[in-house]
Amino acid sequence: MVLEDLPNYTDYESIIQLFEISVKQHKERPFIHYQQRLSNSLKYNTLTYGEVDRITTYLANEWGPVLLPTTTVTANDNHPTQCIASLGHESSIQSVLIFFTVLKLGLPYYPIARWSTEPVTRHLLQLGNPSYVIATESYFKTQLGSSTTITVGDNLILPVKSWKEYDIDHLIKITTTEKQLAKTHFVPSPSPDDIVIVAVTGGTTTGFPKATIRNHRSFLYHLIEISLKNQDLGIDDALQQPLSTVINKSITEEVHVITAPLDRSSSIYQFLFSMLLGSSVLLFRHDPPSSWDEILAASKRFKPSWIFAAPFQIDKLADYLEQKTESAQTAATVLKGLKGLSTGGAPLRLSTERKLKAQGVIIKFVYAASEFNRLGTNVLDNVLGANRFIFPDVAMPYLLFEPFDQDMYQLVVKNNYPGLATKVGNRPNGDFATSDLFVAHGQHRSHPIWTLVGRTNDVFTIENGKRICPTRMESEVLYEDIIQNCMLLGENKRCCALLVELAADKAIKYSPTDMMNKVYEAVRRANEHVPSYYAVSVPNMVYVLPLNKRLPLTMKSTVFRIKVKSEFYQEIEQLYN
Repeated sequence: MVLEDLPNYTDYESIIQLFEISVKQHKERPFIHYQQRLSNSLKYNTLTYGEVDRITTYLANEWGPVLLPTTTVTANDNHPTQCIASLGHESSIQSVLIFFTVLKLGLPYYPIARWSTEPVTRHLLQLGNPSYVIATESYFKTQLGSSTTITVGDNLILPVKSWKEYDIDHLIKITTTEKQLAKTHFVPSPSPDDIVIVAVTGGTTTGFPKATIRNHRSFLYHLIEISLKNQDLGIDDALQQPLSTVINKSITEEVHVITAPLDRSSSIYQFLFSMLLGSSVLLFRHDPPSSWDEILAASKRFKPSWIFAAPFQIDKLADYLEQKTESAQTAATVLKGLKGLSTGGAPLRLSTERKLKAQGVIIKFVYAASEFNRLGTNVLDNVLGANRFIFPDVAMPYLLFEPFDQDMYQLVVKNNYPGLATKVGNRPNGDFATSDLFVAHGQHRSHPIWTLVGRTNDVFTIENGKRICPTRMESEVLYEDIIQNCMLLGENKRCCALLVELAADKAIKYSPTDMMNKVYEAVRRANEHVPSYYAVSVPNMVYVLPLNKRLPLTMKSTVFRIKVKSEFYQEIEQLYN
């Protein structure tokens, strides 16, 4: 990266062009450290930028005759019918190969997680209407019964082919020994308006995710204008630090750990950002994501600068560090050697923030969505707390904080924002109302601070007409360690009530009386931090579930509110009767 001449996002046509430039600059540098499973032992191998380039060119030549005849690509067609759906991601390194192979063929990539239920998978296939399906070997055999087609809906029959788990050592050998590896010339180079990824949302409200179309321009804008130029690198005092002191040679020598698989747009984004910097990426093989024992063991070996993890993983890490064990102490030492942890996509528990700050661990919390990549960010310190964001100056002309109710504002992204996904506008003028609610929280060095407090979809109205944003209350209740999850109720009722799910491993350390007292204390404490009409009467309107009961969760590990109301109908009625 040339310090004096940082690029503009308009300097690039596509993500694949950005990749080719990165390969040219860092050809012999390590790009991916990946985990392989051999018998019962774990081993890490490394691919350079040049090796990934040669291997994926080879695979694009192999897959081109299969995929391209089924697909008609036009330069300005943004409809997702031309995408290649990829099912059953089990190995992150194989996912990288699929990703670049599909992109080198000029086709949009549509990753669908293997843990999606069959109805969700078929819903997504029907929604995206892909031209072809690639399935991992085991998914192809077990879930699809080795069928070469899959029927979606009444009329859509999609061709399916298994992506065999390639022997990477063999691929390195054959692509190195060939005198000249021909580049694919099946399709024209993509333009900024062409689709690059069809991203899958978390389905936090309905339980059925949706497909969001992302073009090259959207990704390039966020990678360069939002993340790179706004110093999304976790440097202390980044808001005032000159850019030339932030981007330097040491950045290209960094290792970044990505714990989540590459079927999530947030993981793909972080992967591409590391590529933009010329850094290397450490990927784990399996999902659910690796245990913290495994993550920290790898971190001890590779000495990464950053670890990127989902909020629910950060919650587990906070508990892990509280254990009075030698491994927990070693983990704390490893984490203090990082520039920090990065997370986002769902709110972070206040108790998690407290525990990690007590251990001296730095956390960067980012605000992002499937409709746009990183937009707001912070580094948790004594000024900013969890779920509080500063939005970069370059983005502010495109953002509206629209009054919603009392002190809450809904964030609206204007239709001309370069980083907005294709055709996601939900207002008549094409603007995108995010449904995310914020409260103004003062300023930090002349930059406004906004606290994310909930979503409009979750807001309900009690009998007296007052509107309740339940997460404002719930986040305060969750400050208590023995409470795993909770849900505030009260739609069209005279007052609010609370369902509480206990963290069984923590709750059993207390007597039944002490256990309930801790819950009641948490609710009383939360009542003091929210408007009076949110208040929950203790103990009358608090229902603590038995230790063997769990509130249903969405794919993002947030409470699935609609499902709670149906599954726990009797308990809710009991509270109000």
